[in-house]
This record gives sequence, structure tokens and C-alpha cells, in this order.
Amino acid sequence: MVSELLLNKILSEVLPTLSNSANEDEMLNRFTSSLESVFGISKVSAAANIRNRPAGSIFDYVINTKKTYTDNQLSEYSAFPELIDYKNKGYKSCALFPIVANGKVFTILEMLSEHENKFSEDLINGVMFAAYLAGFALMYKSENSLNKKLANYFDAAFNSPYPQMLVSKDGSIAKFNKAAIKELGVSQQTKGVNEVGIGVDKIITASRQHSSFKQAHSGKYYYTVYAENVGENLFHVFFQNTTEPTLLSGMFGAVGGTDYSCVFVLDNDLAILEVRGMTERVFNYPSGLFYGKNMQNYIDEKQRETLRKNLQSLGDGGFYHTVLDLNLGDSGTTHTHLSFVRQYYGYLALAIKANSEKYIKDVKELLDDFTSISSDIVMKVDGLGYIRECNLPVEHALGYKKDEIIGKEIKGLYQDTSLLDRDMTYVKNGGKIDGTYVNIFKKDGSLIPATHSMRALKNEDNTIEYLVDVKELQTKSIMDDQESMIRKQDSEIKSLKSTSELKSQFIYNISHELKTPLTAIKGFSQLLYDGGYGPLNEEQKGFVKTILDESDRLTLIIQQVLDATKLEANKVKLDLKEVDLKAMQNNPSIKALEESAREKDLEFSWSVDYDVPNITADPNRLIQVFVNLIGNSIKFTEKGSIGVRIKKKSKKRIECSVSDTGIGISDEDKRKIFKKFYQAPKKELVKQDGAGTGLGLSITKDIISLHHGRISFESVHGKGTTFSFLLPIRAKEQKK
Repeated sequence: MVSELLLNKILSEVLPTLSNSANEDEMLNRFTSSLESVFGISKVSAAANIRNRPAGSIFDYVINTKKTYTDNQLSEYSAFPELIDYKNKGYKSCALFPIVANGKVFTILEMLSEHENKFSEDLINGVMFAAYLAGFALMYKSENSLNKKLANYFDAAFNSPYPQMLVSKDGSIAKFNKAAIKELGVSQQTKGVNEVGIGVDKIITASRQHSSFKQAHSGKYYYTVYAENVGENLFHVFFQNTTEPTLLSGMFGAVGGTDYSCVFVLDNDLAILEVRGMTERVFNYPSGLFYGKNMQNYIDEKQRETLRKNLQSLGDGGFYHTVLDLNLGDSGTTHTHLSFVRQYYGYLALAIKANSEKYIKDVKELLDDFTSISSDIVMKVDGLGYIRECNLPVEHALGYKKDEIIGKEIKGLYQDTSLLDRDMTYVKNGGKIDGTYVNIFKKDGSLIPATHSMRALKNEDNTIEYLVDVKELQTKSIMDDQESMIRKQDSEIKSLKSTSELKSQFIYNISHELKTPLTAIKGFSQLLYDGGYGPLNEEQKGFVKTILDESDRLTLIIQQVLDATKLEANKVKLDLKEVDLKAMQNNPSIKALEESAREKDLEFSWSVDYDVPNITADPNRLIQVFVNLIGNSIKFTEKGSIGVRIKKKSKKRIECSVSDTGIGISDEDKRKIFKKFYQAPKKELVKQDGAGTGLGLSITKDIISLHHGRISFESVHGKGTTFSFLLPIRAKEQKK
């Protein structure tokens, strides 16, 4: 217990220092000073960085136990190294008190005295009471700060044009604003920040270190991501779009290395936002005069309209190149190459003088980040016929490394050097060469068919260089071979189709022919069984009954073969009518199956939900589907039950399911179950029926497909199977 005098001093002198108007550091400073005064302690302080202290320290002990630690006689043999350090500094007793806020140790009070046995029970109880008050004040301040942060977030973040969200410690997104929907594709179905391409570990690290990290999204935009902890398990995450500086840094760096090009950053209306490069060298026009102007102001009206139309048709990353006359006032008109690349904020425009053909390769390299490079072989050849520059396709097409072919005489690549000499002379005199057929040597000595195109480039010192573009023609040979193969396969497919049609027609005809004698066999057998030719004894009647049963089974087999053949040949036309699924249970075929189930001591149920409407379907074909599915369930079930359930799946569809507790379907059989003539093994059945045709489920699937429905199944081997199929409530009319 705390004495009344000490309690009054705590309430009158210590408690006022815990005012909520001060920040946490100020409050703790006032609090520790008042404790020194009230309790007469030599030194009282709130320990800093308590969680960074080494494991096994006195601070680690207090944090883990949340208990006060007291040592009234410090010595060099104390249990913790910190206590020995206190002793070495001249203190003779100490006490460490945890200040707990929100269930966690917020800080630890270090109380050091120059006197032994300073920390009596009354003093310890008093300090513990004061520490409890401090913990309560800190908890209130922390929650108040959190509420302010959340209030500020909801006031500003969700009306902000920048993507922002609240993220839980497990990575799930608790809330997001409209900008996050638009730029990051976040929706109610987004399960977590990992779908945005960010690991929650990065968010946690950034919040702890008060730092940010860079993140690419969809390969198109780049963001700097800031994270702040606004709760024990909640983070406020802010995305700043840094696509522009990320993409432009490389291009601007490259432009700075040449005196013959410059880059304009334009918004969607072609207003100039930024200019980089030597505009004085390119246009004889200072870059500062471009700012605040619109690119269209420098273009005549006719060219302006054409430019606007072409730029509007560009998608993100789209590229458009043109040559325009830029009218720069007193600086005159400059004939300029302009290459535009569409970006999310507007356009990048690379400008170069039209007569600076010497720097075409520089322009091409600057645009490599935004446009796909040519797959052709491109070489720059000097006036003496030596290769000075080439692109990477040379390595793949000819087998040379770039440094191997640079410096090589171009004639060494040509089988017929006279063609090369002729074309180089022609372009030197002002002509253009496009598509001359040539044969080019590879490094291994083999030849590849190709075409070359050629232009002459005049340097500022009037020397000539040649730009040679070589297009490999092996692709054409491969395409010709593939086209020949396709024609051959097409012929084989037509032959197979014709054979299949003949097979289907043969099966159809032979099935019809089998029905005629079968009808006679069945009819005369029935007369014998009924005594039409005199009474039969029981043994004779048994024989005739076997003939009748096998005739019925053979009739069913023939009918299934006919149905499968018709369905395969698309010759089945549905007779659509209104069908009452509740009344379908009373159909004779269903009743017969129900009786068969009960003969095997199986429970049978037919359930139709109250809200299932009448549907438009072919009733006979629908009965055929149920008969096939229920018949299979009876065949493959030894004990248990068979249930038919019909319910409304949506406004436009119903779902029918047939479930049993039979032997189920093995994983191997699941892949083949709907194939024609495939029969699942029955070795697990006690009584094995005669073999069927393996057509029942195939026919069932085709009939459901004709109704624009679909069938599926779930099965656990040894436990049972459920076949489910969806049907439209109003079926579409079949086209004639």
C-alpha cells in the first residue's frame, strides 16, 4: 500500500505533469523530473531504444516480465551488466519500472540512487502507481494520435488524386480510393496488395524506418510507395507516380551527350512542359523561350491538323514519326524530324534537324526504349566499303559478334560482289535501292538468301557513307514449307471427314436394318409368352422371358447407337414444349426406375424446389437424360440412396442433379467418362449387370448441349457420385 502522504504528493505534484497538451517527450521529461523531486532520487530517466538492447539485458527482462526490478545493494557481482555499469558510475541502488501502454512496454523508468536500500516497499508502490498513471496517459495520447491520423486520412486521402489505401498486416486491403481503382486496378475482388505487385513485408519495413521504396506496376507506370503505421495492424500506403522521371532520366542523359537533338515533354494538348538538349544548336532558338508555349504555335495550319489527327490515334507507347517545318520567328524556319511517343501524361517528342542524317543512328538508339528495333540486319558502311556500325541481328543471322564484323569489308559478305558495286555506285549518285535479291555469306561459309536496301548519307564534311539494310529470306522459305504442309494436312482432314461420314451412315443404316428382324423376334416371342400358340410350362415361359428381356436390351442398344449417330451428324431436332419438372416424376420411365431402385433396397427421392418454374425443353429427350443418369446410379450403387434434386440456379437457369452413394468414379475414369463407347469397370459391384454400349453419358451430354446447357460431375471413389446439369428456363429456338 502507498502511504496517504506519499499518495497526496503523487496526485498533487506528479499527476499534473501527465497533461495531454504536451507531446510524449515533453510529458516524460516533466514526469521523471517530478519523480526525482517527490521521491528524492538521484537520477530518474525514461530509457531510450529499449527494444534495441541486447538479448539477456536487464531491459529485456523487464520488457518480457512487465515486472519491476529492484537492487538495493549494487556490486560488481550483480546479475546484469547494466547493474555493474551503474555501480561503476557511483550508484549504490537502483530500480527499473515498466511503463505499459496498450498492453506493451512503452518505456522503462531508470531510477538510480547514491544510497543503499533506497527503494523501500512504500517507495516502490508509489512509483508503480505513478508509472500506472503514466502508462494510462500514454495510451490515451497514442489512441488520440491514431484517431487524428485516421481522421486526417479519411478527410484527405480518399478525395486525393493519388492512389492510397489502408492495408492490414496480413496484406489484405481494408479500404482504397478512386485513384487506386483507376491506376492500380484495385477492386472489391482484390484479395491483397500482392495482386498490385507489392509485398506486405516491404510496407512493414518502410513504415518502421519511415522510408519509401520504388515499385513498377504492370510494366507501364513506376511509383514511389510510402507507408505509415496508423494502428497496431494497419498501414496507410500512399503511391506517388514517378513514371515520368524514371522513363525520362535515360533519354535526357543520352540527349545531353549530343549537340544535334533535343527532347520536348508535351501534355495531351501539346503544351511544352519541359525541354532538354541543345535547342540553340538544333533551332538557333533558346530553350527558355519554348516554356509556356504550345508546339502547335510553331507549325502551319495544314501540318498542324495532320499532326493532331495522327497523334490522337496513338495508344499508350505508340510511336509516330514525321518531318515538319517549325517556324521560330526571327530564327527562321527549320526543317525538323519529330518522333512522338505516346505517354500517360501526353507525349515525348524527339527533334533533330532533317539535314543531320549523320546522326540517324543516334536518334534510333534514343528511341530504342520506346519502340521495337528492326529485326533486319542494318550496317553503316564508309566510303571505302568498310563496316563501321551494325545492329544486334547481325549476330543471330550471320553468326558474327558485333566486334568481329565492324572493320570488315562488306564485299566479304556478298557472293556476287558486282551487285554490291553496282548498287553502291547508284545510290552514291543520288539513287535509292530497295529490295535487290542477293546471297549473303554467314560466318560458317553457308549462304542465306536475302534482299538489301541501300541509301547514301552525306556527312557535314561532304564524305559519303552508306546505310545498308539486309532482310533475310529464310522466313519466306519456312513459310512456303509450312503452307505446303497445311495444304497436305487439309487434304488428309477432308479425307478423314469423308470416311467418318461414310462410317456414320453405315452405322445408321445397319441399325435400322437390325430393328426390322428384332421387331419380329420380339412380337412372336410375346405371342408365345402370352399363350397365343398354346399354354407353356414354367421352364418354357422362362426361356421365352429371357428372349423378350434380351430383345429389349438389344433394342435399347440399337436405339442408343442410332441416337449417337444422329447427334454426331447434327441430325437431331428438338421438339420444344413447356415442361413441368414437378410432374415429370410420374413419367412411366421414371416410375420404372424408381421401382428398380426399391427392388435393390435403395432409397429413391425426387425433389423440386418451390420456386422452380416450367421450362421450355424437349420432354422426351429430357426423360432420356434422367433415365440415363438414374439408370447409371442404380447400376453402380449397392446400398444407400439415389436422389434427384431440381432447383432454380438464377433468373435464367435451373440446375438438376442426380446423386448416389455408389462406388464412385476413379481418377483415371473421370477423364474418359463422357467419351463414346467407354464403360467404367464394375469390379467393385456385388452383382455385375450385362455390359452396355458406353454411349449413355455421351448421348446425355450431347442432348444437354443441344438445349444450350452444360453437365458436370463430382465423385469420391468408394463414396458416391453427383451428376449436375444446367438448363436455360427458356430455350433458344434451333436454326433450320
